[in-house]
Amino acid sequence: MILNIANGIQLKKYLTNKCAEYEDIIAFNESMITGECNEKIFSETFFQIRAKSLNVDFEQYLENTVSELYKLLNKQYSEIILWFDEDMFCQINLLTLCAYFDYINYKGVLQLNIIRQDFGGYHDLQSIVIKSYKLSPQGYYSLYQDVMLKKVFTKNDYHVFKEIENGIKLYENYISDNSEIILSIAELVKDNRSKRDIIKEICKRYPQYGIGDYNIELLYHKEMSGRS
Repeated sequence: MILNIANGIQLKKYLTNKCAEYEDIIAFNESMITGECNEKIFSETFFQIRAKSLNVDFEQYLENTVSELYKLLNKQYSEIILWFDEDMFCQINLLTLCAYFDYINYKGVLQLNIIRQDFGGYHDLQSIVIKSYKLSPQGYYSLYQDVMLKKVFTKNDYHVFKEIENGIKLYENYISDNSEIILSIAELVKDNRSKRDIIKEICKRYPQYGIGDYNIELLYHKEMSGRS
């Protein structure tokens, strides 16, 4: 059995009817760059912490996120194919998945397809893939512990692919009090730009972070609260 894990619900819809009939497809509906997590990945405690971090009702989190993970958590797959683009948002989500596969000692084939963000404009799967990797999950749980739990950004002695390395560097900046995004928000606030304009401008300036309105608004309120 083959499991395809998409970076979100829109890509899951795109992959449907393009993958083979015997392949399963799920979406990883998370925002791991937001809030806290837990060492026991995809445990009940992990899910409780994630729902609280995302400020959503736990039942809603179960419906939107955990239900999508049911096949991953309850079926055995000889091959798992990950479909993620190269921005920070996707790469930190991907780090969590790779750490989970290390955590459970997954021994099957693990493939990563780095895809175009504008995948919807292409009709076949080959056209949306920028780069592919065969991955070994070994070492990713240790990296997850450093980056996601301890917030310690040190060079590890095992190989990681370029996109996730870049994503971690961006994440380190993203969560800092003086991140480039926070500084840009402060600049735009000083120029009396509206919150709506600021969100649009940050999306335009920093596509490499892959963040949307929700995460930018969190940073906006962080900056505004620091002024009060």
